[in-house]
Amino acid sequence: MKLEKRLFAAVFALLLFFPVAGLAALSGSLDKRFDGDGKILIPGTTVSIIYDVAVQPDGKIVAVGWMDDDFLVVRLNPDGSYDTTFDGDGKVLTDFGGGVDTAYAVKIQPNGRILVAGSASVSGTGMDFAIARYTPAGALDTNFDTDGKVTTDFGQRTIEAAYEILVQSDSKYVVAGRALGTTTDVDYAAARYNLDGTLDTSFDTDGKVTVAVTNGVDTLNAAAIQANDRIILAGSSNGDFCLVRLLGTGALDTNFDTDGIVTTDFNGSDDVANAITIQPDGRSVVCGAAGQSATERDFGCARYNTNGALNLSFDTDGKATASVSTGTNDQAYDIAVQPDGKLVVAGAAAPVGGLDAAVVRFNSDGSLDTSFDTDGKVSADINVGSADIGRAVALQADGRIVVGGSASSGIVRAALLRFNPHVVNTPFDFDGDDKTDVGIFRPSVGEWWYSRSSNNQVLAAQFGASTDKITPGDYTGDGKSDIAFFRPASGFWYVLRSEDGSFFSFPFGASGDVPAPADYDGDGKTDPAVYRASAGTWYISRSSDNATSIVGFGSSEDKPVAADYDGDGKADVAIFRPSDGSWWYLRSSDGDFRVYRFGVGTDKPVQGDYTGDGKADIAVFRPSTGVWYVQRSEDGSYFSFPFGAAGDTAVAADYDGDGKTDSAVFRAAASTWYLNQTTAGVSIVSFGASTDTAIPTAFVP
Repeated sequence: MKLEKRLFAAVFALLLFFPVAGLAALSGSLDKRFDGDGKILIPGTTVSIIYDVAVQPDGKIVAVGWMDDDFLVVRLNPDGSYDTTFDGDGKVLTDFGGGVDTAYAVKIQPNGRILVAGSASVSGTGMDFAIARYTPAGALDTNFDTDGKVTTDFGQRTIEAAYEILVQSDSKYVVAGRALGTTTDVDYAAARYNLDGTLDTSFDTDGKVTVAVTNGVDTLNAAAIQANDRIILAGSSNGDFCLVRLLGTGALDTNFDTDGIVTTDFNGSDDVANAITIQPDGRSVVCGAAGQSATERDFGCARYNTNGALNLSFDTDGKATASVSTGTNDQAYDIAVQPDGKLVVAGAAAPVGGLDAAVVRFNSDGSLDTSFDTDGKVSADINVGSADIGRAVALQADGRIVVGGSASSGIVRAALLRFNPHVVNTPFDFDGDDKTDVGIFRPSVGEWWYSRSSNNQVLAAQFGASTDKITPGDYTGDGKSDIAFFRPASGFWYVLRSEDGSFFSFPFGASGDVPAPADYDGDGKTDPAVYRASAGTWYISRSSDNATSIVGFGSSEDKPVAADYDGDGKADVAIFRPSDGSWWYLRSSDGDFRVYRFGVGTDKPVQGDYTGDGKADIAVFRPSTGVWYVQRSEDGSYFSFPFGAAGDTAVAADYDGDGKTDSAVFRAAASTWYLNQTTAGVSIVSFGASTDTAIPTAFVP
């Protein structure tokens, strides 16, 4: 046994200096809960593109664009699968008249109906504004102009295209775009419609407005509506950002920079505004491309006060830029505002030899948010070597970032991506491949043994004693779990760094405390924490600022069950009360608390994200029957299923790396693990001995 121990210890020490590829799911990383890899290509044999994305209140994702020369409308379930309740297969194509029809914008109405706007070919080479309205089932809504479709012509113009659709407080629709007379005469254009699809003649007498900022080319790309129903049109004119604000009558609003028109130059080169959003405080944020030279463009954003003046609290001059690929042509196409005021901007970056979809996150003051992929910027190659563009962005209720666009590798294909808004650390992942590793702690000799899921190599290390409490976690923030333990007798913690095999120790806690480490501050590092049951008090050492939080929450009989129940990327202080089977947790997002009764005193709490919505579900394993019970965080309903046998130990974790907690058990008598993986299916693994402690039970009370 001594020889075997020395061998594995040597192997362990050697391999620590050769880290495997892959890190934890950083903020800005692709979300593997979305179709398994965070990426979806819409099937098809012809060119297709996604131009806009919206998220329904139920979490379903609606994407619109162009396929087979028709409006394309796709609806996906939150996990990225096609929603078959939407026209049977999750996809609808709509033709307006046999020509080329393209959808550029989508809005979800409160009644679930889906509004889509774009352009439709008409006689000859002309194009008109086009709108379609769909029922929640994907059928055209015949209450909208009798057939669910409307086109609008602007008279002497040959080509008109709508790039945005807005819904006013009175439920009327405003559609904005461009009206082209000749290649040297393009104007901003807007139309307003009643609920039945007829033009609203109270809007400039005929329901239609055009604005010529100059006598040349003025290209509208986006629009937004303020709380007072004033309409802001955004695009470019004379190589600058150009904003136009209209009153509800369709007239220019002279309270907006005196004439209703504002232009903004970034650096003397060509700038173009592609997106606009209105913040809760009424300020407008406009993003697009900011020219830095004749050959270089960066992501560019400007923020305006309600009177049209630049807001100088935004990067000191009202303007902020971000270079995703130095010296190349980067361009932002869409923007969304997070509840915390941060700005999520999607577009394209042009690294050497390609074009990638890109996302940049700014703080509310215009600085780059370095908690997002370490530098505030991330790019994604959908297909290796393909030309990829992110054209639209939408935020889910849990903060996940959905980007729609296209990937070109031989043929341009409609594509969707989803990014994590915050760090997602897979528990008990010692090799950094986003999968939990099967592993045990052998108390009799203080040994740790685990099988790396990345290559099936078995590693071992001696670290700790039989009386220590194992507390594995990513204390150093390198994306790998560190071997660690808490020594109750002294209140000391000991951590073996995954980076180099060195260790450090520190005092935090006292005899009798229950260790409850987790990432309470959302910085991607495990924070040492203890629950002092005698006082019903939590002590948390925050890694982000080295400060200590002291929280009174619980009683002497309670068991700590910390997890991210509200989906904000931070663990919530929580307890399970065996006497009445109640769960109590304190939401880090708003300081409110929740109470649920779920389970009985002899159940084992096994909280985790079983449904893949980014929030921990309350869950228990009943050892007497081998049945699991899970309460969905989405709606409070529950489901149950048998997996395991009486006497098994629950070892729930994410073994297949799909972002969902897998039910699993360790049968000590047979030294066997049974893994019920949500994507990879059932696996049976022989690992350990009857006297071993399964590492994933570290925090199961």
